[in-house]
Amino acid sequence: MKSNKPKLDISTEQTIYNGLSEPRFDGMFYNNSTAAAVINQDTTFDKVNEAFCKAVGYTREELMSMKWTQLVTEDIRESLLEKNEKRVEDPKSFTDDYEITFYNKKGEKQYAQMAVSFLPLLKKRLLGFLVTTNQKRILREIEEKSAMLQKEVTLKDIEITNYLLKLTNNNKLGDQICLKLKKIGDQLSGDNISLLPDINEIIRDVEFYHKSSFWETLDEHFIRTHPEFTKNLLAKHPTITPAEMKLATLLSLQLNTKDIANVMIQGYDSIRVSRTRLRKKLGLSNGDNLQAYLLSLFNQ
Repeated sequence: MKSNKPKLDISTEQTIYNGLSEPRFDGMFYNNSTAAAVINQDTTFDKVNEAFCKAVGYTREELMSMKWTQLVTEDIRESLLEKNEKRVEDPKSFTDDYEITFYNKKGEKQYAQMAVSFLPLLKKRLLGFLVTTNQKRILREIEEKSAMLQKEVTLKDIEITNYLLKLTNNNKLGDQICLKLKKIGDQLSGDNISLLPDINEIIRDVEFYHKSSFWETLDEHFIRTHPEFTKNLLAKHPTITPAEMKLATLLSLQLNTKDIANVMIQGYDSIRVSRTRLRKKLGLSNGDNLQAYLLSLFNQ
């Protein structure tokens, strides 16, 4: 039986765009106030409306000689190319609504909500997107900068922690030198006893150097990267002593008791007692985690 269904000829003006003839589709497309573009399979532009030109800052003639991927930012370009290939094979496997970032003609980074429709007969994509408002764009940029700064701070924390661990090894070496000097001092007698004041002065210099160089580096790091920590700690606990502040700072870097003892050139038991006193000063109960409480002060 002969079918009465009309034969589709995609080479004429009756080309179907998802159910619409080409002239009818073009009329709706070019007069639409939403930025829209039809993209070929190789990501070149097939059609762009006036709203799209206005959004990206290029003329229609300029866009016709470009690829869509030239506009999008580098961080999403590869992902879009991959989706472009796979969407032809399985259009339903990808979401048709997502956020993108692109550059306008001035080179400014813009944010947009993009919707994608696949035109299966032509193997082309219809893009429609709404550029976000300045306020949303500013908020997004602030979030990105904040995340970048947080990453830098985290790297600095790792750097300072590694420095402290190296310092503990230096302190151990300094302790060994001081012990040897003390033994030499104890063995002095006769005319050599006059060397004892010089030996004791060397011992004091070594101990002072370790402590002072450490705290100078640590204070500089915290003032630059965590100004809110000291401020919040003092605001909540104004009676905290300088020694307790130092201990709290080391604990906030998540150093264990053994490492803190080495850094501060104190005994392990002495640091344990200091931790207990600090807990009481901060009003923490036995079930509260001291380090977790100190870490929470970074975000208040």
